[in-house]
Formats: sequence, structure tokens, C-alpha cells
Amino acid sequence: MGPGRQWQLGRAQRRYERGMQLAKEQKWAESEAALRSVTETRTAALGPDHQDTLRSRGQRAAVLRRLDRTDEAVAELNTCVEALGRTLGESARPTLEMRVLRCQVLRKADRGAAAMPDARFVTQALDSRPDELNFQASGLLGGILNDLGRHEEASEAFASQASVFDGLTGSLRLAAQQLRANHATTALYLGRFEQVEAVSRGMIASIGTLALRSPPRCALRRRTVWRSPCTARAGTRRPSRSHGMRWRTSPGSAWTGSAAPSG
Repeated sequence: MGPGRQWQLGRAQRRYERGMQLAKEQKWAESEAALRSVTETRTAALGPDHQDTLRSRGQRAAVLRRLDRTDEAVAELNTCVEALGRTLGESARPTLEMRVLRCQVLRKADRGAAAMPDARFVTQALDSRPDELNFQASGLLGGILNDLGRHEEASEAFASQASVFDGLTGSLRLAAQQLRANHATTALYLGRFEQVEAVSRGMIASIGTLALRSPPRCALRRRTVWRSPCTARAGTRRPSRSHGMRWRTSPGSAWTGSAAPSG
């Protein structure tokens, strides 16, 4: 790869990051223009089936839905899923991630029936793998079933997927609690109040166990030192540890305000 192409791809990467930041700021039209430019550059430099090209196409499709261009967004995602499945395989993680993105777009466009095959495919591909992608697909599947009024199936889906995350720690354990909360909500729809109480008690017990496993914050530090949020600026003041609560200037600065209070 020549230096000219490397320069083009580096510039495209910066535009991609800018487009994603614009999407976070909900500036959809500007984000779409930036991502479209990135896709065109990567298509010319890397080819239409390269992962980076398809990633930018997928993110542009998500922005297109925000602009109420749902049909165009779905067409883009269909192309991405087909290309990734052909080059990497249907069960490859980039393909599954693109399926989840398409499922999200379809669900938000009130096309739950069309979104359900993607959610089922991903949860089956990641049957016993407790990771973030499986959590997203599991939540989408149960949510779609609830949207379609199939609360019995949604309840079973939430319960079975929550068991995948049992016994884990950190964010994945919280994922299990979120799925169980969705399970309890679905049981409430069905009027199964005893089931709601049982699931809720289990969640409370689990959260309490998690809290007990975490050491108190004071045990992590031998002493607490007071810090002002503005001590880095010149002309500010903070208490001196060596003289109780006497005020002194920050290192390298001189007190420029009114007289400092005496200790």
C-alpha cells in the first residue's frame, strides 16, 4: 500500500470518528454526510467487501434510520450482512454484530416480525457464550416478542438467557439482572404476581451478595485527602495538610484574591 493510499485511509478514519461523534450529538444529517464520504473512500481504496468499508456502511445505515430513510437503511444493512457472511462466514462475530444492528434498526422502525430472525439467529449462534453481544440479542428477542404480544415466549426467552449470565461478575452479572428485570416485567403483563415476587427476591439477594463482595471504599484508601476541584488553576486555594485547615496557594501560583482566611 503506497503512502498516498495510507494518507487517504488515515483521513477517512478521522472522518469516521467525526461522523460517530456527530451521531452522538444527534446531528444526523452531518453524520450521514461524513459516513457516506468515508464509505466512498474506503470502497475505492479497500474494496466493497472489506470489513472497514462494511462497518462504515452499517453505521451510516443506523444514521439513515434516524433521518426516516428506513428502507434505504435496511437495504444497506442487507448488503453488509450478505457480504460479511460470504467473506467471513455466517457465524463470524462481525457478521453477528451487523445482524444485531439490522435487528435494532428494524425494531425501532416497528418491523418486529422482520427483526425477529436476526435476534433468534444471534442468540442461537451464541447459545452458551456470555458476552455483551449475546446480551444485546437476548434483550432484543424478548423485547420483540413483547412488542408482538407474545408474552409467554418473551418470559421464557428472558428466563433462559438470564441463566447464561449467572455466576459471573462485573457488567455481565448486571446483564443477567437486567434480563431478570425484563422477565419480571413480562410476568407482570401476564398477571403472574407470585412469579414477579420470586424473581424480584432473587434479584435483591443477588445484588446484596454482589455488594457484600465489594470492599468498602474506605478500606481501599488509608486516608482521605481533601482536594479542591480547582486546585490546578493559578490563584486558587486549598487546605494545607500540614497546618490543619489553613489556606495556602497552589504550588507555583500566588494568591491574587482577597485576604485568605486565618486558621
